[in-house]
Amino acid sequence: MEDPQKVWATADMLILIAGMIVPGKYIGGTPISVKEARRFFSDSRLLDTPKLLAGPWARFGCGLEGGKLAVAPDLLSPPFDYIVTGDSEVVLSKIAQTGWNPSDVDLSLSRQGPDEIVEFAKRGARIVAQHPGHSIGYTICEIETYRGCPRYISGGCSFCTEPLYGHPQQRDVVDIAAEVQALRENGIRAFRLGNQADLFTYGSSEIGEEEFPRPSPEVIESLFAKVRRAAPDLTVLHIDNVNPGTIARHPEESRAIAKIIMKYHTTGDVAALGVES
Repeated sequence: MEDPQKVWATADMLILIAGMIVPGKYIGGTPISVKEARRFFSDSRLLDTPKLLAGPWARFGCGLEGGKLAVAPDLLSPPFDYIVTGDSEVVLSKIAQTGWNPSDVDLSLSRQGPDEIVEFAKRGARIVAQHPGHSIGYTICEIETYRGCPRYISGGCSFCTEPLYGHPQQRDVVDIAAEVQALRENGIRAFRLGNQADLFTYGSSEIGEEEFPRPSPEVIESLFAKVRRAAPDLTVLHIDNVNPGTIARHPEESRAIAKIIMKYHTTGDVAALGVES
């Protein structure tokens, strides 16, 4: 798009959902930078359009790059008129219900549990068709299994924002599979089970009680089996983070989970081991 601001100027509201910038090489596109956000949204044609900043940038600060402190979101106000310090899905839902006036809504509203995103995840799946890679089958969707970090009880890692969410909120296996099915119905065939601090601890009954909770191979088996049934013709099924501290403390359960993942996943999969953890 040569002149995105021309299109944006026709909108009733502009919302930028931005997160941390993780160092690496991005093949599909580089995440927006603070400098770019300021420049793009400061266009004079957008002066009268309400602009909202949401996501981790608004909640925790704008990450410049790995190893550097995030800057306060106020740095982007202006050009943004509203800083959504709560959960985007909850706040934006309230804004829609109250006549699209952000001034009438508490922008710090946060979800109280994972059940609140069930309908958002399924009904919002159709947005993937707007991704430029969708038409050529070049889109992979990351599925949240839980958010937060089991190590929040000790403060977690100083460089990570996940402990700031507090007690981890684990999504139900059935809800995760339902989101995968909805995405499949909208043309997605590549999935990544991620957005959690440690996939091996998903489903553990000790989350919130132990810094390194004992994994539950049975729950992991159920998760992968239901995902496979929800998208039987998937081409990619990969995972994200695994805490090496969990593997060291619970070797037998971790070995069992590794074998389960090998049973269901696709080739090219890598468990990201945060050695800093």
